[in-house]
Amino acid sequence: MARTSTGVGMGVTVAILGMLSLGLFICFAIFYGKWNTLNNEKRNAQREQDQYITSAERNRDDIARLLAAAKQDRKSLVGHLAESQQAIMRRVTGVPSDTLGQLDQKASALGGGNSPLLTVARDQASRLAQLQEELVRADAERSRALEDKKAEVDRVATIEKSHASTVAALNAQIDQYKDEISRYREGTDTARKQMDSRVQNLDTRIAQLQDEHDRERSRMMEENLVLSAQVQQLRGARSKEIFSGRPEESLADGQVLGLTPADGTVIVSIGRRDKVTIGMSFSVYADAASIKPDDVTGAYPRGKAGLEVIRVDEDTATCRVVWAARGNPVVKGDVIANPVYDPRKVYKMVVYGNFDVNSDGIATPDEAESIRALIESWGGKVLEAERGLTGDTDFLVLGERPILPPPPGSGAPFEVVQNYIRLDQIVKRYDELYEKARATSMPILNENRLYTLLGRERPMRR
Repeated sequence: MARTSTGVGMGVTVAILGMLSLGLFICFAIFYGKWNTLNNEKRNAQREQDQYITSAERNRDDIARLLAAAKQDRKSLVGHLAESQQAIMRRVTGVPSDTLGQLDQKASALGGGNSPLLTVARDQASRLAQLQEELVRADAERSRALEDKKAEVDRVATIEKSHASTVAALNAQIDQYKDEISRYREGTDTARKQMDSRVQNLDTRIAQLQDEHDRERSRMMEENLVLSAQVQQLRGARSKEIFSGRPEESLADGQVLGLTPADGTVIVSIGRRDKVTIGMSFSVYADAASIKPDDVTGAYPRGKAGLEVIRVDEDTATCRVVWAARGNPVVKGDVIANPVYDPRKVYKMVVYGNFDVNSDGIATPDEAESIRALIESWGGKVLEAERGLTGDTDFLVLGERPILPPPPGSGAPFEVVQNYIRLDQIVKRYDELYEKARATSMPILNENRLYTLLGRERPMRR
């Protein structure tokens, strides 16, 4: 019986275990079916969620910030993004339903290209401010231009008013001048008639005087011829009785007393007592008769040598030989001469004309001052040429005759005419001095003759 009870209990246990196993299998089948269903739903939900945000996008910081902002607004991320886009479009384009493509088209239409809208907006704002400043300046310049125009209009009106007043005054003055000219014309006609009558009377008187002058001139010429013939007869009859002295410019001034060939010096017979000064020059001749001008040319012969005083004693002077002629040496007993030197008198000279003292080939009136200074330095006196040749004049020193240019034409400037008149007067003065010196037998020395008698060598022409 014991074994039967054990077998019954085992069977019950097995039966219970079988029933439990079946229940477990049935439960597993049910749960497994639900798990598959949930798993499919999960995959479907994941696919739908990936359309809005993927797992990788959830880890991005900007997505996290958007999710946090959506949670604060208690909205989904998509809803938050949709509202944000609408707000941006409303702010930028004014149309909440615009898309990004439409936004790009509208931004391109503004000319900004791919630049950000804020940059384009700032550029437009800057350009607008610049245009406003330019507008303000333009308005200011326009205002100034209007003011200047108004001022110019007022100035022109003032000028026109002044011009009209001036024209009226000038017209009145012109009318006055016309009246005066009419009166002057009447007086001029009367004066012209009177002057014509006087001129006719003067022409008649001048003709009478000219006839009288011609008759008197003819009479005087006849008398002059008669007197000249008488003078020639008297001169021929008494020519042997008249004593003719030597020209003063050819008088010897001293003699050579001795020579010192070693140092090339000469001792002459005149000194401090004879008013000899250092620097004076003399020409050396064999005797006083050698100092005679040529009968044809009037030129004086060149001396044997030229001397320059280098030391002065009481009765003698020491001279150095400046130059000497070859083959004709200076010897004791030779005479010395200087035309502007005389211990017993002061020679008075007139210097006139153009001189070439510096030997540059150009004779000028200014270089005559050097000749005057030379004469005065050796005791001579230079008289003014404007006074002419007075009775106490000893020499006339003439340079080259000034050249008179052709007379200027009728249309020449006043300065040219004035200069021609001045030169003409100088040439006439030169000719007058020369003719008067010849008429009075006054010694005439040109520049070469003066240098020859002084014993000086002319500088070589440059």
